[in-house]
Amino acid sequence: MLVKLCGLGFNKYVIDNFNVLEAGLVAFGFVEEVFLLVNLEMNSGGFSALRALRLLRVIRLVRSWKKLQELIARLEESIKEIGTFSILLLISILIFLLLGRELFAYQVQFESEDLEKPLTGIKLGQDKGFSPRANFDKPF
Repeated sequence: MLVKLCGLGFNKYVIDNFNVLEAGLVAFGFVEEVFLLVNLEMNSGGFSALRALRLLRVIRLVRSWKKLQELIARLEESIKEIGTFSILLLISILIFLLLGRELFAYQVQFESEDLEKPLTGIKLGQDKGFSPRANFDKPF
């Protein structure tokens, strides 16, 4: 960072937002090291999480790599088209879930937890027996 700052000068260095991001990451790294040297009993997890922002440096490649730009544009278009389908799929799953609950709730109960003898002769749904683990009895 210092070499780039000396080479470009402060004004040109600050123009690029990635340089400012990198300077911030380096500053937070120094602050974290100071906390470790002083042995402050602070949870430095927040500073360590900021290290993940270093992965944003990969975005610099997109500016200069034309094929990668095309790939990302196509990926964005396909995600938009998949989004509409996903919403329709979610709605249809919800409809069939509600239909299954309406048709099959409280239809099967057993005398004991071993689920061998089904209950007969009483009104189902009164919690007199045991239901199988996979059932439509409980709400979502």
